[in-house]
Amino acid sequence: MCFYVVLLLMLHLFYLASQCTLYIFTHSHSFSRFDFNKEPAFKCIKELPMSAKHVINRSKVLFCNGFLFDELSPEVIMSAADFANESGCIVFFDPGPRGKSLFKGLHDQRLALDKLLNLSDVLLLTADEVIYTIEGIESV
Repeated sequence: MCFYVVLLLMLHLFYLASQCTLYIFTHSHSFSRFDFNKEPAFKCIKELPMSAKHVINRSKVLFCNGFLFDELSPEVIMSAADFANESGCIVFFDPGPRGKSLFKGLHDQRLALDKLLNLSDVLLLTADEVIYTIEGIESV
């Protein structure tokens, strides 16, 4: 069900976008032109869509990663995390390579990151990510 939450939200976002990029991963990471932009790719989305709420409400798991900050505003991310938590979803968060820069990001990004770190039932971290996550939490 987690896959379907992410898929539905991404389909909704791609519907709003002018183009859709499909990545097929083999042995390495690929990144879109939106990665590490100053503004989210879908900044026009100001609140969590009802269709996403409906899917989250029917799901057991919500998976988020750090690159979500390149696509959605911190307010929408916090809203999704709050709604998933209230709906009884298990929240997974993998900050990935974007996590380190988020601790030094804008105030609203740091708030959303803090919320995800605190609301997540499962954090997926490498050894390096554990170190900067602990250091980042202590400095926030």
